[in-house]
Amino acid sequence: MKRANCCFLKKPIRPVFSNLWSGCSTTAVCMHGVHVTRVQFPAARPKILKVVVWVRFPVARLSEGEGGTENTSSNVQDKIQNGMASQKQKVLPLLRDTYFAMIKNSVGTKLFRNFYAQIDGRKIDVMKNGGLSCAFFLSSLLSTLGLAKATHTTVESTVKDMEQSGWKPTKKLMPGSIIVWEEKKEHKHIGFYIGNNRALSNSSKKKSPATHHLTYGIKNGKPVRKIEAIYQHKKLT
Repeated sequence: MKRANCCFLKKPIRPVFSNLWSGCSTTAVCMHGVHVTRVQFPAARPKILKVVVWVRFPVARLSEGEGGTENTSSNVQDKIQNGMASQKQKVLPLLRDTYFAMIKNSVGTKLFRNFYAQIDGRKIDVMKNGGLSCAFFLSSLLSTLGLAKATHTTVESTVKDMEQSGWKPTKKLMPGSIIVWEEKKEHKHIGFYIGNNRALSNSSKKKSPATHHLTYGIKNGKPVRKIEAIYQHKKLT
């Protein structure tokens, strides 16, 4: 028995009928409701049965400009999924909201734990399994949003890129500001200020982004880690 194909899933559908032998004409509808199949059966023959199938595909119309254009149902489905079903939509990206959401949602991720390079013929994890991922994490987020040109593995190269991408030094801390901390154990540190004396940066202990005190606490009346520089971007103010 021949079958008609569903126009969306490209799978055969089976006609439905009540009497094989009496000679009849009936219709069956695809489960998506997008086309009609008509089946005709000839006079009854106990051994040979011929089935003829017609498939009618509907034509949907979407308005484009003044005249409109005709599209097959599959094209209609694509346009609906792309949010263009009936009219053009004005999309305005909200950079600042997206920026803060990405910072908040990064806590605990293992995405920036490893970055491999070949050094003197040897495969090396430059990030040391998340122990040195602060610049890699921060620059990846910035470059994703067009706030930096590339991804970096060092604080120095990240800051240089930031300065070329519109980030300006400032003395005023604001949520979303980028903080550079002083060098300790031969490494500087970089992260985000999130407000209320809290910051978010990659933790060398947790090996993933985590929140912490702005200066990692106060000891003997002094910050545990001093802030060396603060940066702000005009697109985020």
